[in-house]
Amino acid sequence: MADRHTFNWMMSPTTPSNLVSKLITDLGDDFATNLGQINTKILTVRTGYQLVFSDEYGENQIHPTTCEGAGEVLPEHGYIPILFFATLRQRMNDELSALAGKFTFCTEEGDPISLDGWPELKAELERLGIVQEGVRVDAEAIGFVDPIYLLNELGDNEPTMFF
Repeated sequence: MADRHTFNWMMSPTTPSNLVSKLITDLGDDFATNLGQINTKILTVRTGYQLVFSDEYGENQIHPTTCEGAGEVLPEHGYIPILFFATLRQRMNDELSALAGKFTFCTEEGDPISLDGWPELKAELERLGIVQEGVRVDAEAIGFVDPIYLLNELGDNEPTMFF
């Protein structure tokens, strides 16, 4: 058994890499714009996590030509990298259906992780012991989940003639 929990990812696309790298770069731009993250090549999080394009096959690096890569996210990196990967896989599945199954997640022991929606993302963050404050708002801002509309807050405070 591993000493601590980690979130691991691996990508091995077979689709033309220019389409994949555009999806990755666009998502990095979205995170920089909508969530205030630093965009250096792909994603740099203030907690110390960095994902970059590199000609080497190092951890948390994506090869710019093949778009293959793998790495791990530690609990101290927070939820932003995990939200990034979940959103990237969601967009890949939506826009490049040929990539289904080519971008996978697993635990430190190799058990598969599904991050297809809010319940799975929330469960993974709980497993890692990551504080979830602000996650839902950021997931909505980036388009990973649909916004929740609180009907009791949509109304007008002025009285009406209808009962």
